Amino acid sequence: MSFKCKLGLHDWSYDCNICSRCGLTRDINHDWSKDCEQCSKCRVIGDNYPDKKKINGSWTRVNLHDWSKDCVKCSKCGKTRLKQHDWSKDCEKCLECDKTRINEHDWSKDCEKCIKCNTKRSNQHDLIGCKCTKCGQEIHDIKGCLCTKCGVIQHDWSENCEKCFVCGEKRIYQHIWEGCKCTSCSTTRDKGHIFTNFVCVNCGELDNIAYLFSSPKTSKYNSIGLFSSLRDFETGILIVELVNGANSNSQLDDGSTALEVAAGFGFLNGVDALLQAGADPNNWNNHPPLNSLLNAHILKKNKKSYIEKLLVKMLERGANQKTKSTYTGSKDTAGGALYSKFYESLTGRSVLYQTIELGYLQVVNLLLKEGESPNIHHDIYGTVLHWAVAQNWYEIVQLLVEYGADLEANKRGMLPIDYAKSDLMRDLLTKGTKI
Repeated sequence: MSFKCKLGLHDWSYDCNICSRCGLTRDINHDWSKDCEQCSKCRVIGDNYPDKKKINGSWTRVNLHDWSKDCVKCSKCGKTRLKQHDWSKDCEKCLECDKTRINEHDWSKDCEKCIKCNTKRSNQHDLIGCKCTKCGQEIHDIKGCLCTKCGVIQHDWSENCEKCFVCGEKRIYQHIWEGCKCTSCSTTRDKGHIFTNFVCVNCGELDNIAYLFSSPKTSKYNSIGLFSSLRDFETGILIVELVNGANSNSQLDDGSTALEVAAGFGFLNGVDALLQAGADPNNWNNHPPLNSLLNAHILKKNKKSYIEKLLVKMLERGANQKTKSTYTGSKDTAGGALYSKFYESLTGRSVLYQTIELGYLQVVNLLLKEGESPNIHHDIYGTVLHWAVAQNWYEIVQLLVEYGADLEANKRGMLPIDYAKSDLMRDLLTKGTKI
């Protein structure tokens, strides 16, 4: 025992209950009144505290502040932090805590919709005729294309710049042509593309289907009818072909199947029809339909929910999630550049990685149910848990944790929690529950 301890001058500065010099213990309460996570009388918290973290050489309890009532100020100890309230969904109520404020909505441009947070309310306009005297909004009672109150005509030119979608009225010289398509409404010219040697003479677009499959096999119901009807706007023809006896698993000379081609070119309606007709997702030559469909969002940016639905359907039909493309063709061919674009970034990444990146919750859930490991590791991206936390997909992270993802997995010195962008995510990764 040190000389000071013999004199009764014990050192309680590291832990209120243990002398740092002689190890003598005592029973005294820590003081958390000023900081829920750091005793104001000592610096070190003993090993008997399960929720602790070493910060600047001192053990500190973590995740014990109460920010539920105020994101900025702890309701238990009064400690503040550098964090802003989230008023993005409601100008008068914080999204993350119970903090409220008044008179913050901006109804200046619309009495029934705040221009800052999009909060809505009803029966607030003060109308004289069809115009609000407070915000200036015009609220018409449109029947067909005509307002029954003031007689204003409102045509709908969204589908076709030169023909009203509602009443059929026409106008001329309104399209803004770029090649063969209007940039305002996506209408194509009356004659459409004029292809010469697979290239449109007006806009230079390549006829990929005709180019790739210009020499199909010949049989009663096969490539010519089936493959030429894969385009989205010809799904009706595809279904007729299938109903009339076309083989949904028919192949071209190079072994490519209809489902393989439809998925590769992002013909989603075609994929749907072929799956319903019994096409085998594991029957392919160069490109697994499952992998191609995972990347269809590159071509169909606004169809992610539909793509997710098709992925679930494909997996339920037994698609092998371990397959990878075997394509070795030139990037200079019609399909080469497209497929290269799909697969160059995917080397070494599993289907689970890609579905997490795109936020396909239903697909992730199905993959985990079917036995996919929640601890798949990649040399660059870390585990799938690292990847999901980095993408800020809370529900997916929750699923991975429930299925036993390793919360302590190391990615070059970084734990999954180190990528967390919110207290909610950090709390989930700290507590962690398995099913």
